[in-house]
Amino acid sequence: MLDLLNPFINISVGTILLLLGHHVFWLFTAAIGFVYGFSSMVSMFPDMKLTYLSVSGGVCATFGAVLGMTMKTIACIIAGILGGGLIATHVYPVFLQIPETTDWIIYTIGAVIGGIFAIVSFNWLVIVFSAIIGAMYIFIIFYDGSLQHILGFAGTVLISIVLQGFLYVRGLEKDGLQLD
Repeated sequence: MLDLLNPFINISVGTILLLLGHHVFWLFTAAIGFVYGFSSMVSMFPDMKLTYLSVSGGVCATFGAVLGMTMKTIACIIAGILGGGLIATHVYPVFLQIPETTDWIIYTIGAVIGGIFAIVSFNWLVIVFSAIIGAMYIFIIFYDGSLQHILGFAGTVLISIVLQGFLYVRGLEKDGLQLD
């Protein structure tokens, strides 16, 4: 679904999520909201115009952003569930040859893992998921299934997690807090 969007938007949102995902939680929840609004309309109404699909995505993105700014804990759990499902359904076809009829099982497994991850460790969930979703926004434009793209995707995610993790830990140390 993300490949239908403007490449400039994909690269811009993806880059911001890759570099600053843990600082702009509202953008993270808005990005997830957009993808779900857009993709759910595509699955329900496959012949709908791109303009209407984008408006639907925009409405869900706005809801996600407002939820992310006002009710961070609830938004985190919802984002963990939706993000886990989104990541699982987009990443599993790269590694496994499973029939599309099992998509809901893969989604459910990813959603449960994402929800648990959200409850256990909010900040690291945002760092990891924003890195993966940011890379998805960028790599969906160029993806051709080759090993180079898979390794590029994995490398981009890893670099983003390390960078955001470093900034997060440095911020904790600056505030005089210790990691447990």
